[in-house]
Amino acid sequence: MEPDESDARRVRAWVRQAGGSEWLRLERVRSVGAALDRLGRARRERPDVVLLALDGADPGATEEVARVRAADPLVPIVVLTSGGAGAPGEPEPEPEPHDGAPEHLAKATADGRALRRSVRHAIRRAQQEAALHATEARFQMLVDQLPAVVYANDAEYSRAIYVSSQIERLVGHPPERFLEDPAFGDALIHPEDRERVLDAVRDAAGGDGPLELEYRLVARDGSEVWVHDASSLVRGPAGEPLFWQGVLMDVSEQRCAEAAIRRLAAMVEGSLDAIVGLSPDGVITDWNDGAERTYGYVADDVVGRSIDLLVPADAEPEGTLRRRALAGERGTVERRVRLAKDGRRIPIGLTVSPVRAADGSIVGLVEVSRDITERVESDRRMQESESRFRSVFEGAMDVMLLSDDEGRFVDVNPAALVFFGLSRGELIGATIEDFAAGGPELGEAPSPFRPQGSTRGTFDLALAPGRRRTVELAAASILPGLRLSVLRDITERLEAEAALRESEEKFRSAVESYLEPFGVYVPVGDGSGAVVDFAVDYVNAAGRARPPFAGSDPVGRSLPELLGVGMDSPIFQGYLRVAETGEDWVADDLAIALPSYEGGARYFDIRASRLGDRVAASWRDVTERVQGARRLRQALAAVRQADAERRRLLDHLVRAQEEERRMIAADIHDDSIQKLAAVAMRLDLLEHRHPELKKDEQFQRLRESMQASMDRLRHLMFDLRPHTLDNLGLGAALQQYLSGWRDGEEPAWEVVDELRIQPSEQQRVILYRVAQEALSNVRRHAQAGRAVVSLRAEPDRFVVQVSDDGRGFNPLTVDLDRPGHLGLVSMRERVELAAGGLDILSQPGEGTTVAFWLPRHRRRSRSPGGSEETPPA
Repeated sequence: MEPDESDARRVRAWVRQAGGSEWLRLERVRSVGAALDRLGRARRERPDVVLLALDGADPGATEEVARVRAADPLVPIVVLTSGGAGAPGEPEPEPEPHDGAPEHLAKATADGRALRRSVRHAIRRAQQEAALHATEARFQMLVDQLPAVVYANDAEYSRAIYVSSQIERLVGHPPERFLEDPAFGDALIHPEDRERVLDAVRDAAGGDGPLELEYRLVARDGSEVWVHDASSLVRGPAGEPLFWQGVLMDVSEQRCAEAAIRRLAAMVEGSLDAIVGLSPDGVITDWNDGAERTYGYVADDVVGRSIDLLVPADAEPEGTLRRRALAGERGTVERRVRLAKDGRRIPIGLTVSPVRAADGSIVGLVEVSRDITERVESDRRMQESESRFRSVFEGAMDVMLLSDDEGRFVDVNPAALVFFGLSRGELIGATIEDFAAGGPELGEAPSPFRPQGSTRGTFDLALAPGRRRTVELAAASILPGLRLSVLRDITERLEAEAALRESEEKFRSAVESYLEPFGVYVPVGDGSGAVVDFAVDYVNAAGRARPPFAGSDPVGRSLPELLGVGMDSPIFQGYLRVAETGEDWVADDLAIALPSYEGGARYFDIRASRLGDRVAASWRDVTERVQGARRLRQALAAVRQADAERRRLLDHLVRAQEEERRMIAADIHDDSIQKLAAVAMRLDLLEHRHPELKKDEQFQRLRESMQASMDRLRHLMFDLRPHTLDNLGLGAALQQYLSGWRDGEEPAWEVVDELRIQPSEQQRVILYRVAQEALSNVRRHAQAGRAVVSLRAEPDRFVVQVSDDGRGFNPLTVDLDRPGHLGLVSMRERVELAAGGLDILSQPGEGTTVAFWLPRHRRRSRSPGGSEETPPA
């Protein structure tokens, strides 16, 4: 860029003198742009040196040299100038090769030797710079590959002289910011750490030891970055301090990991759950406080032992869970049983997880178990509660409905199926509005089946055409989204209440028209609740017209005062019993004396019962009845006395008759029969002496007549008083009587004698006579083919029964007063006079049974044929 041709020739001559003709290539250009363009082409040819001849008087020459050098800093450049480097026209001193400036010569002092020296210096400097550049490039490449920030500070640690590019990734700021502003790095230190870090830096700058810190930086985005800062002082060959060389490493992840580990350790130690570390073969390696609390073992008891120590012998093996965890799966079971140190069986929830190393391999297991005793107990109670609820729900007689938030039925009990007359499937999903039939307007007010707190109410439902029911509702939310409603059909109750009101009206009307006094009385208690009085609440018209209520309004007054009686009176005690127990009280013929009663005391029948919380009582004046009963009792006593006298006389008559019969029988036996027997003996003697009398018809008829007379007398004697009755008893006497019936003409007969104890003598006679009369009726009227007489002794009576298979009759229609039936009347009177009785069972065509009995007496005396019972003396 030499404008003068003569200067150009001089430059060429200097170059030749320097020995560079073999490589010299000179080109004259007139502008910087052309020079740069030509220089670019020259760089592609990799020249050893570039010679620039500039006019030093040009104000832009220095700038142009810088531009050329900046284009390729590694190419050596020698500059020839006509003046100083900064001021044209001034002589330029010879520069030193190491001052960092391009090699240049002044044209006024230049020659071939100087040019050669400058070229050698330029090439050497270029080579040094290239080597340094390569070293710096390698260093920068190494630094750029480091995961840390490399930095250098001056010897006083007051400013940064180098910061690697990783700083921008670390805090978001480029390295230039740290090089431009010495205080910029300090400003990024977290406020809580800044004073500590700066104090440490100042202490390190005053000495020569290394500096190592961990602190936080605030990144450009506001996040906190934990760094580990380690630096040391670099000294020169003579030991002089040159600079601080340091490394800044991001330890945020390590810090987070350490914090996580600390948190995890705190969680493990502070956890209420039992956390146990296991080796792959199930040996316990770690044991936290929760495990100690749960199982009772301390760590020294169990570390190194198998986890099976905690598994009961009869429990389900846990090997499957551990195998799954070793395969990389996390296993969880809701319920297992573990064995505590004291032998308790503890229900637990268990989770087994694998523990992985950094390379992902499984190096152990972690068991987390939780004592679920309370939950198990809660579940048991919940199940019991659910079972009780379900029992009540299913067994309730009231309608029970479970509905959701929309009022739709989600469950119904059996009573609901009966009440609605629908199946469960038809009711599920329905709402109460589907059955609403009036009452409260369910469309305007919130449905009682939707959540709104506890509700009660009464409304009507139309369950089917013509079937309308009134129900009483009680509803409440029992769980979120679940509401229980209980319906009770009160249709019949309402109808009953209406009927009750109607009945009460009728009752009041009837009571008012009742001819006897009727009243309602309210119990009056003292402070302790004991009843001490009765106040009149209501008295009907009949009561108000008679004492003690006549002439005044009795309502509210004290009944004992009106009657003039105390708390110990039968009336007060009777009312008190009704009020306290609810039992009815009845008093018959109760005498009450009031001054207002004419004629003294009156007698009443009182009927009292509880009416709600009151006592209702009716009084009936029975004075006339009591007085008439008294007169009747007197008359009855007289009748009974007369009857007793009659019985005594009858007994005496029977005894006299029997005694007379005995005497007559004895007379017949001792006189008539004996005399006839003597006549018979003489007739026999006469026949013996006169054999021809055997053929005498009159004589023989005489003998037969004599014998017939004797037989009739004997039979008459037996009828008057059978001796077998006294000697052998009642059964033998009846058998003897029946044996007198002639075969072929009389019914067949049988006597069934089950008597172990004989009646008294008088009772035997009465029973025999009645049986004799009954058998006589069979013989004369029954037309029977068979008659049976049975005798038995029951605990309280002797019974004789005469049965036949004859034609029978209707005992209700037969006229006992007509002739021929006096036997039945006499039979009944005879046993009734002896305190006995008689029954007749008969139907036309079905035979007749006559049963009669006499009472047994306990005092016994000896008699022929065995023991007997006799009446008291």
